[in-house]
Amino acid sequence: MDTVTIASGEYYDIESLDCNKDELELTVNQTIECKEWKNCASIPFSIAFDYKEICIPVVLKTITWHLHGPQNSSVELQSPTGLRYCLPEENCNSNLLLNVSHDNPGITVGQFFPSGTIEKIQIRESKIAVTASVASFNDWNLATKPFLTYLFTQDISEDYIFTVAPKLDNPTVLATPAWPSGMKPSSSVSWIINMEPQLKSNLKFMNVSQPECMEVQTNIAVQTIVPQMIVYSAKKDGNINNILVLESFYLNMTNCKSPTGSFRAMMEITLQNNTKNHLGIILSTVGILLMIITSVVIWIVLRQKKRNKTPPVPVYNPKAFLPGLHGIPKTQEEEEEDPHTYVYIDDSLVYSHLLKKEAENEQCKDESGPPLPDRSVGKGESLVTKGSGMVDGELYGYFQGQSTTSGSPKSPIKISEDEACETRLCEREESP
Repeated sequence: MDTVTIASGEYYDIESLDCNKDELELTVNQTIECKEWKNCASIPFSIAFDYKEICIPVVLKTITWHLHGPQNSSVELQSPTGLRYCLPEENCNSNLLLNVSHDNPGITVGQFFPSGTIEKIQIRESKIAVTASVASFNDWNLATKPFLTYLFTQDISEDYIFTVAPKLDNPTVLATPAWPSGMKPSSSVSWIINMEPQLKSNLKFMNVSQPECMEVQTNIAVQTIVPQMIVYSAKKDGNINNILVLESFYLNMTNCKSPTGSFRAMMEITLQNNTKNHLGIILSTVGILLMIITSVVIWIVLRQKKRNKTPPVPVYNPKAFLPGLHGIPKTQEEEEEDPHTYVYIDDSLVYSHLLKKEAENEQCKDESGPPLPDRSVGKGESLVTKGSGMVDGELYGYFQGQSTTSGSPKSPIKISEDEACETRLCEREESP
């Protein structure tokens, strides 16, 4: 027999009579199935194969994992080291190759190998197949380590979604599914290109082939992620130009229904340092620092002015002295230590001006002489009569304009003794 199928769970004894074991090739197929969502795990599972435990006596040619999820589900593939396109035009130079396809024959997604910029592949298909092959028998050691994980997810918006993180040192080549063949009719593909903020991307369309569409035309669009804004769009009749994108973006392509021809495209992404972005970040940072410093200086100046204008406000203390008390009551120790507290104050120090004035009044009384005798007022005489015997005549006087010979007397204006005494003292001081 040229081909023998060995079912799982059974024991077979294989003998080769007319050929060496190195001439025999073994193909392994493993089916992983989850029909209901409740039985599907929400965490990725690893894809690996340990041929040493199986003890394969012949050359292992390929291993194919058939991943079958629930109806209307999608399959998500991830690689811890990243994946890279292996195009027929390129020398892949890899000992391990992975072919991803629909489980239906003839529909291929692409061929990849480890250590690339593709982080994730999402396929809107519930049944896919991943086939691993190596260049030589010794290279199967690469398949013993987890090189790929799978996960069943809900339906996605596009037929294919690739998440790509380009590197600065090497260009990244992208191609439509099934390259060099064309995409399925009316299918769509999207690449999510994630870049660092300080980088910009030069997107180059190297090879684009578009069919003659019957109704809806093919479309190529470049859209930024945040915010979602179309920066480039090319229809069937338009020229496709290379563009420069300054941030992370989507690259979307849609095929049409065509009786002839196929839609396919190959692109190259080259990253560059975005010096303009660096300058903008530096200027923004300097501007923010200047604003902060200016605000702090203004706040300090206004606070200082307010402090100088505003009088000090006493803090309310319910134990403070009440209005009417002279000062805050002091303790006995404070009274003994206070040098301004006096036990006895001489009256002469406090009332010296009053004592001086009283002495002057006494002196005035001594100089006034004996009191005047009582005199009766004769006819034609007034209360104030000029005469040599009138010693204290200065104590009485008439109102202004009144003569001593007027017909009727007027009420006199009496001056106090203190004022009279002060008057005589002043006259005595003015006399030579």
